[in-house]
Amino acid sequence: MYTITADATQCIDGGTFTATIELVAGVTPVTTFSYEESYCNGSANAFPDTVADFTAGGTFTSTTGLVINATTGEINVANSTPGTYTVVYTIEADADTCNAGGSHSFTLTIAGGLEAEVSQECRDNNSWVFVTAVNGSFDAEAASYVWKDESGATVGTDAGLNLTAYAVANASEELPLTFTVTITSGDCSSEIMYEIYNIMCDVQRGISPNGDGMNDNLDLTGTGVKSVVIFNRYGKKVFEHGLGYTPQWHGQDNSGNELPDGTYFYSIENGDGSNKTGWIYINK
Repeated sequence: MYTITADATQCIDGGTFTATIELVAGVTPVTTFSYEESYCNGSANAFPDTVADFTAGGTFTSTTGLVINATTGEINVANSTPGTYTVVYTIEADADTCNAGGSHSFTLTIAGGLEAEVSQECRDNNSWVFVTAVNGSFDAEAASYVWKDESGATVGTDAGLNLTAYAVANASEELPLTFTVTITSGDCSSEIMYEIYNIMCDVQRGISPNGDGMNDNLDLTGTGVKSVVIFNRYGKKVFEHGLGYTPQWHGQDNSGNELPDGTYFYSIENGDGSNKTGWIYINK
């Protein structure tokens, strides 16, 4: 209330004026939200997880590369560029509604797809297949692996699978063999199928066809070779066998005659089309 006292000497009339003022408490918006810390590129869309009494009406923003709905905070993971992003939700201050405004931020990562390759190599005369990361797309040591054979049975849980040991334990199976390996790193996973046409590492250096049952044949059992050709030291073909060779050559020529002791040259065609050549000695 505002009052003026009458003053006759100043010719001022007295009077009062009353005004009503309402004090409204300021509004502090609730802006806290979160996402998962990481998403695999190609995953379903992600939505923010908001706290109780979350204040709607604000704006979600982030840097270029993250495809995000400014109103709902929905992230299109599949169309976003892999990378790390900070999402900010902002409520602008509004004096008319006594809204003080506020913001909250959350950092998340869109991981790229797992790129991996499978390679075959020999170690200690055992044939192995190994998974390796391509372009560092995942931490190979931190990832997990599941190898399965054609029947779907799990046959290994490491980055490498010993094919020779598998073949010994499953002697009835024939080449080619098909395996699948599932690689998992964080929320991301990838499956690769790999065919095995040959598990042979080293061809024996010699045979001793004397009938004692030890090293009598050139044994390629389980290697899935397509053909074997044997030449004498003068380059003349003396023996050949096509698809289905296992241990048929025991030092004889194509007519079944025993070949003399000496060094012979072999050429082996594998199931994948590659060739293996070398020298082998007959010593009765």
